[in-house]
Amino acid sequence: MDIKNTSVEQLIESGLKEHLDGNTSAAFRFYNEAFTSDPRNARLNFLIGSLLTHEEDFGRACLFLESAALRDPNNAVYHMRLGTALFHLGDLEAAVKCFDKSLKLDKKLVPAWTGLGKCFRAQKNYVDAKRCFKAAIKRETYADDALLELGFCYLDTGDVDKAHRHLAKADELKASFHSKLAILHVAAHWKNRKRVLAQVKSTLQYAGYNPEHLQKLVDQLDALGIDIYREHVLYQLGVAYFEHGNIESAVETLRKVTNANPLKLDAIIMLAAYLTELGDHLEAETLFSRAYDAVKKQPRHLVELLYRHAIFLKEKGRIAQAEKCLNEALATEPDSCRLLHGLAVLAQYRGNHEAGLELLDRALAIDPQHAECCYEKSLIMLGLGLFEKAWDYYLYRFPTTEARSYLPHPFKANLMLPQPDANLLSDNSTTKKICLLMEQGPGDQIFFARYLPQLQERNAEVVALVTEQLRPILKRSNGLSAVYTPEELTQEVFTSCDAAIGFGDLPLICGHRTIESTPAPLALAPRDLALQVVDNYLKEQSGPLLGLTWEAGKERSAGEASTLHKYVPVKELLDVLELWPGSVVIVQRNPRIEELELLADKLGDRLLDLSKHNSDLEVMLALMARLDHYVSVSNTNLHLYAGLEKPASVLVPFASDWRWMTEGDTSPWFPCFTCYRQDIRGSWQDAIKKMKNRFLNQYSTTSSLQSA
Repeated sequence: MDIKNTSVEQLIESGLKEHLDGNTSAAFRFYNEAFTSDPRNARLNFLIGSLLTHEEDFGRACLFLESAALRDPNNAVYHMRLGTALFHLGDLEAAVKCFDKSLKLDKKLVPAWTGLGKCFRAQKNYVDAKRCFKAAIKRETYADDALLELGFCYLDTGDVDKAHRHLAKADELKASFHSKLAILHVAAHWKNRKRVLAQVKSTLQYAGYNPEHLQKLVDQLDALGIDIYREHVLYQLGVAYFEHGNIESAVETLRKVTNANPLKLDAIIMLAAYLTELGDHLEAETLFSRAYDAVKKQPRHLVELLYRHAIFLKEKGRIAQAEKCLNEALATEPDSCRLLHGLAVLAQYRGNHEAGLELLDRALAIDPQHAECCYEKSLIMLGLGLFEKAWDYYLYRFPTTEARSYLPHPFKANLMLPQPDANLLSDNSTTKKICLLMEQGPGDQIFFARYLPQLQERNAEVVALVTEQLRPILKRSNGLSAVYTPEELTQEVFTSCDAAIGFGDLPLICGHRTIESTPAPLALAPRDLALQVVDNYLKEQSGPLLGLTWEAGKERSAGEASTLHKYVPVKELLDVLELWPGSVVIVQRNPRIEELELLADKLGDRLLDLSKHNSDLEVMLALMARLDHYVSVSNTNLHLYAGLEKPASVLVPFASDWRWMTEGDTSPWFPCFTCYRQDIRGSWQDAIKKMKNRFLNQYSTTSSLQSA
């Protein structure tokens, strides 16, 4: 749809459709365009105000809803919605007037009766509040919101029996966490602990692993003086915090549980596991010891204990002990995919990739859709160069609760896109329009952009969604008809595409099957202005230029693979760097002061620090074009450098990313680079010795770069 040439009514209808589908950003886009043309449209003001109310932006909502009610004063719904926004703002008197006006226009409007009752209840006018709620229920027997509010009114006035009757009916009509939580108010007056326990369990079930709901439940139990099952609620809250990425709150919550009940074994195990994730190995080890003492009397927790302890042991580098734990657990649960997955990871850590594949195949025979096992299998196969089937499994890097679902739809909330068809480009007779979706990091997008020429050859028109910094760089490259940031991509462009895929699935649709067919990195052209900036910095430097990066990827955090973080101590590189016959340029993000001092002491005026520009991809691309060699761990700059067909010395961790393969001095993905690999003990000594020998043979303070 061409928004600029669409009528106001069409825009409103399109916005309303998106609004009803839950796509608020798309709805706002249509509404805003319509508002530009017709700001006095009452219906449009109402719809914008309603959307803002849904977004809980009540102040702005009131402005639009007041405009709607002013322009169409006989519309009861407009006054009712304005009353709702005012109620949430706490302006109860103004809200009462709006609800009154709404009911004068339409006495059958149940939400207006309910809203008016809420205002009276907030004012502690329980007589009028009950009258309003009853009026709503009289007009709509199944008005669950009014039933809940009437039940609360009876609770407020001490009539527990009537409160329970109405709250139970509301719960029967529409069971929800809020209805279960409401009945807990009644439960506080019960003398029967079994009934109270059943209600707490029921409420906990509806809370699920929503931290906000669970915290409300804990607060409610405390406010009502209910201690039954409280530690179980706290335990579930701790797990929920962890699953939502708030590991500190998870640890704090589980500490409360274990302090209150030192024998609650599941809480002890999970607290130890979360402390392991935080790197607090000393306390974690103490807790695991406590858990092993207690598990003799609670054997149902043994498998979980062994599994979590195995993760701890792996982090400590005690691989054999970790394997022993997982094998013991597997003897009890032989069909556990997570245990087989854990053993496969340990097999890889030992460098036994074939054994890892065998373990994953066992797991996938049990559950062919097990996302972690599928993804892990793809990583092993890619690292071994077994590309033919690997890309199918690589799709599982997006684990979801819905089988075969993929990336989130960019315009439709809560909707997942389907996985791409590997045969999408099998027919070249017609043009296919493909939208490349942003995923992983900028370096990964640059890496996979090497497939763009193949898409062109297959008669595909490609638009890409990328970060703001990467947009101008890829826009200058061949193979893309358009490049957008998330803010720029429109629904019209997206819906015009035949398929939407992540950058990482370009090998799948391009049919990449063998090492020999691996495409070369995409050559990226730097901007002239950026080259001028870089040349200005380099004008005082003499001799060939060596780039240097010794650390990349954020520090490991909860639930992340250790391969995200790559680090080589600077002091171990000094003897190699001293052999370089020219200047050394630091392109390290946020280097530590002591690291810079070590380099300066060794290299003197041959050192140039350009680390402050590391976040500017245009400057980094220009700098890469001026380098003669690059010593680095894997990072975004290395991907910028890869298309220039110049040499690099890459320091590869033992648990390496698949792009660097599992062994050897080279990778088919980076034919001009030489790999120097950390050993299984985590030592860089042999790798750096090998690099030093190569530098001794190729470079010296008297040799020219051309003699290399």
